[in-house]
Amino acid sequence: MVNLVVRWPLHDRPMLVCMSALVASAALMLAASLWRASAAAHLARISSRGEVPAQSGPTLPAKDAAPDADFTVHLPETAAIDALVRDIQRHGVAAGVLFVGLDAAEKPPTAEMLGRIDVTVLLRGRYAGIKSVLSQVLGRFPNVVLQRLAVRRVTGGEDLEASIGLVVLSRSAAAARR
Repeated sequence: MVNLVVRWPLHDRPMLVCMSALVASAALMLAASLWRASAAAHLARISSRGEVPAQSGPTLPAKDAAPDADFTVHLPETAAIDALVRDIQRHGVAAGVLFVGLDAAEKPPTAEMLGRIDVTVLLRGRYAGIKSVLSQVLGRFPNVVLQRLAVRRVTGGEDLEASIGLVVLSRSAAAARR
């Protein structure tokens, strides 16, 4: 009786695994390059016929739907930080972020300049929590601009301390009269 089963020696099995992985990766690379060449040829055929493929991503607004040329009409007449501070505290509690401190300096509007309140907020917590608070606040208040963000690690822990410079804008005196 003839034995037709050939067994690989034990010391050659790692080489067999490496060689089969190499062959498999070469086959994948060949398939990917053939697919890419096929897609490029298809796109060339479509563009030569003048057909435009449908876009699945976000679309730009129509040119007729231009935003207002003067964004200041959407700003409040007076700048106030009460609601801003309440929102920072509320979102901070939800995200596990501690509201450490606040500093504010007001510059009233003039005929040529927008009114502004420069606000510096100190928060302490995890990065994800601070980012969440900042995202929620900036999304809710369109007249608040992020001017500065400085983050440092608190010694002896995993928490971060963030110094966030915000500017709260209000209409200029000339825009408020319109």
